[in-house]
Amino acid sequence: LKSLVEANAALRNRNLALMRQLGDKMGVPADRVANEGERLYVNKPTLRGDDNVTWSFDEYGHPGLQLYYLKLKSWQRFTETYALLERADRLGAFAFASS
Repeated sequence: LKSLVEANAALRNRNLALMRQLGDKMGVPADRVANEGERLYVNKPTLRGDDNVTWSFDEYGHPGLQLYYLKLKSWQRFTETYALLERADRLGAFAFASS
């Protein structure tokens, strides 16, 4: 878990730099970029279209959306994966590894 926290912190630091760069390019503060990303994350405008995807490539590339994805989904995915591996281990899925 400590390694996940450290990796996530490094990614969030890089993300902050990207939000600042985009904000400078657009003439807005980084927190406005973050707010737009939150709007994209919550409203999922592309999902309402005919493409049957949650977000477009451009939306996935938005540093503000990436911030919310890092804040929420990285922890959710870790928890889901850990629980899946625990269940698989209880069922003997990794017995071959110990022989």
